[in-house]
Amino acid sequence: MKNLFFSILYLCPTLLLCQKHLVKTNPLLFCVGFINGTYEYAFQKKSSVGFSAGLGLFTGSIASAASLEYRFYPSKTNLIPMKGLYIGPHLFAYNYEGDGNVALGALIGYQWIWKSGVSLDLGLGPQLNFNSSNTNPYGVISVGYVLGE
Repeated sequence: MKNLFFSILYLCPTLLLCQKHLVKTNPLLFCVGFINGTYEYAFQKKSSVGFSAGLGLFTGSIASAASLEYRFYPSKTNLIPMKGLYIGPHLFAYNYEGDGNVALGALIGYQWIWKSGVSLDLGLGPQLNFNSSNTNPYGVISVGYVLGE
C-alpha cells in the first residue's frame, strides 16, 4: 500500500507535466478595460477543454464573464496537441449591471503554436443567448504560451 501511494504521488506530477497546458489572453480587450485569461488543457492529442474568465469596468459598472469549451482538432497529420483547425461547443455566461445571460454556441477556428511556445488563436461561431433567444456571433482572438511538453 505504501508503494502504491508513493507511485501515485510520483506519477501525478509527471503525467501533468507531460500533457499540454496553454494560457492565453485577448489583448484587444485590454484596450476597453476588460482583463481576461484562458486556460486550455489537452487531455488527448486531438481533444482539449478550456476555461476562460474575465473582469472589466465600464462606465462605473463592473462586468464579468466566464466560458467553458471543448475543442476537437480533426487534423490527421497534427502531432502537437491544441494546434491547427478545431471545432467544438462552448458555454458562455456574463453579467453586466445586474443583467446576466447564459449562451450556448459552436466554434470553428485555427490555433497556431510556434516552436517558441507562443500561440495565436482565431475562431468564430454562433451562440444562442438563453435569456433573449437571440443568436449572436461569438469570436475568439487570443495570444498565449504553451506550458509543459
